[in-house]
Amino acid sequence: MAELGLLYFSQSTRGEIVGGIGDPKTPTATAKLRLCASSRLYSRALIGTCPSLSSLKIQRQWAGLYDLSPDNSPIVGP
Repeated sequence: MAELGLLYFSQSTRGEIVGGIGDPKTPTATAKLRLCASSRLYSRALIGTCPSLSSLKIQRQWAGLYDLSPDNSPIVGP
């Protein structure tokens, strides 16, 4: 199975599943994942991890720049 990215998710106090995924193929810190591609990547990884969540519907989504340096390390400090 191909690498699907770094998946994270949790359930909110209202019952929603909130999470995201990093794309290992994203080349730089300024590259953006298209929403459609991001949704497919996230859905595959989430269902692969928790198959019982396969009937969930996407209610909202957000996309933006990754806050990582070009070597995919977190940026800390000034």
